[in-house]
Amino acid sequence: MQESLHEIAKAVTNDVGAFASRIDVDSLPFDQKERIEQLKRLTADVRLDCRDYQYAQTRQEQLTSAAEAKQRLEQLNKLLLELSEHTIFSPADIAYFSAKIQQLRALLT
Repeated sequence: MQESLHEIAKAVTNDVGAFASRIDVDSLPFDQKERIEQLKRLTADVRLDCRDYQYAQTRQEQLTSAAEAKQRLEQLNKLLLELSEHTIFSPADIAYFSAKIQQLRALLT
């Protein structure tokens, strides 16, 4: 059975939260700490955009939610790459999250 758009987005939000809880955020420099918080906010916003897309009453509402989600997914991808430069995320983490971002993007039609 294929996961729904909202389920995938929720899983990404949970995975980011679980990842953030495994690292000592307080030991990171301020800018990296801020990026981790931004990452959590962005994943939550993407989850809400995907939920709004699924429950939209009209095609126009779907298109609006999809555009917002795609914009946030792009920001999320860039932020993950920035964090990988500081070795906060491993290449395997980046590959996993990039695949999930691509999956979400493909479902937002």
